[in-house]
Amino acid sequence: YTSMYGLLNHNSIFSLNEVSSDEMMIPQRGSDWFDGGQWIRVHRHNYNANEESVNNGWNFLYGGVNDCNRVIALFEQLVEEGSVTEEDAAAFIAEVRTIRALFYYWLMDSYGNIPVVTSFDGANSTPPTLPRTDVFAFIEGELNTTVPLLSKAKDATTYARFNYWAGKALQAKLYLNAEVYTGEAKWDEAIAAIDEIIDSGLYDLERDYFV
Repeated sequence: YTSMYGLLNHNSIFSLNEVSSDEMMIPQRGSDWFDGGQWIRVHRHNYNANEESVNNGWNFLYGGVNDCNRVIALFEQLVEEGSVTEEDAAAFIAEVRTIRALFYYWLMDSYGNIPVVTSFDGANSTPPTLPRTDVFAFIEGELNTTVPLLSKAKDATTYARFNYWAGKALQAKLYLNAEVYTGEAKWDEAIAAIDEIIDSGLYDLERDYFV
């Protein structure tokens, strides 16, 4: 989870997403914040090959993928050594694979056709990119496999961690824009994932925004 610490850092994936939409703008004050015109180009979607925010976002997200792959490999090694049981390892690996699916969701959403790397030792240093539809299918398959293995507890044991319900929320986000990613709408799948969260009775929307 420490791999996510940099998510909201400036000049990376957060700024790239916000400034390229209507959610944020960065005004120039004298020579401050012009940054070589980067944020004007990002706002206008006129990126070049050297944009720091584009490259920083890519490096940050793949750093998260790499960390997940490393942790998965570590658990597999511990099982082989007999230090951890397969059952215990499976629960943690499912959680880490779900985190990895989130990183890949952000990558697919932001960059489209991307490489998918699932190994740590001996990983291809120059992996080929996959079509966005294939990346979507990979993320969908990962979540279909891992989310059912996550804890359904909503207490201190799952606080700030991926539990079953967070996994369902990620599935819903994936399906909401399926038509953009694949050309095929998946509204029913999005509704089913959200309904399961609502019907659990564990979560409510805050009625007063200013509380």
